[in-house]
Amino acid sequence: MKKISLLLLLMGLILSGCCNPKYIAGYISGNYVSQPFGKTGASYSKTVKCAYDECYDKVEKTLLDLKSYIYSRSKGHGYISAMSFNNVYTRCINTTEVGIYLEKKDNQETQITVACGNYGLGKFVADKLFEKFN
Repeated sequence: MKKISLLLLLMGLILSGCCNPKYIAGYISGNYVSQPFGKTGASYSKTVKCAYDECYDKVEKTLLDLKSYIYSRSKGHGYISAMSFNNVYTRCINTTEVGIYLEKKDNQETQITVACGNYGLGKFVADKLFEKFN
């Protein structure tokens, strides 16, 4: 009976438009990042000459060097979600989320997109990441 009730509740949420089926696993697990996808904020993109795996590892290391907390990541899906940049960027709070998305263009090129609801923080993180690939 509980399984049927849960299934009906889930179907109701999906059909009412309250949650996108594409992100249902993230909603349930609590690691879906909505802010970088919203209409507010900024996103910065750059295509760099770097193989995807090497690029992903370099982005991850740079975020850790910035003393951020990486709370969600997937090399297979090409994203890293991080927060706690308030130690290196004073115009944000510790829960301001930054999403970094990587897309393989070819064997030696990867597109990096940095998205954040805080324009200044998004630019700061993008600049720090992009300078590692110059």
